[in-house]
Amino acid sequence: YLSAGPLVAVLAAGNRALLKPSELTPRFSELLKKALSEVFPEEEVAVVTGGPEVAQALTRELAPARGAHPALDRMIEALPMRVELLANEVQARRLAQDVALAVQAALLLQSAPGAVFGAFCDSRLGGEWGYSFGTLGTGVDFDAIIRRAMPR
Repeated sequence: YLSAGPLVAVLAAGNRALLKPSELTPRFSELLKKALSEVFPEEEVAVVTGGPEVAQALTRELAPARGAHPALDRMIEALPMRVELLANEVQARRLAQDVALAVQAALLLQSAPGAVFGAFCDSRLGGEWGYSFGTLGTGVDFDAIIRRAMPR
C-alpha cells in the first residue's frame, strides 16, 4: 500500500509519478517496475531502482534550481544529511515528502511563471503560509497566478 495508495491518488489527479522503492528490497522493486511498465508508459509512471546512484541523479536534477530561491536552497542543502540520519519510518516519510517538494519546485522553475514558482517556494518550502493549508504570503503576485489559471 505504501506505493500503490499514493500512486492511485497521483494518477487520479492527472499527474505523473515517480516511485523509488527501497534498495533493501531489490527483487520486489524489479517486480514492481516490471508490472507498472506493462500498464503505464515510463513518462507517466516511472520506477527508479538502485542505491547511491539515485541520490546522485536527484542532485543532478536539483542542481539547475540552486540559487533560484533561498528556501529551496536550504532544502537542497539539508537533504543529504537527512538521508544519513534516517532513524525511523516517520523521518523517511517526511524526507520523501520533502524530496517531492524540492523536485516540484525545480520543475516549476523550469515551466511556470516566476510568480507561481515564488509563491510555491514561499508557502510550501519557506513556511509563509499562515495557519491554513493553501494560504499564500503577502508578497505573492496573485494576478499572475490567476492569469495562469484562467482558460485560454
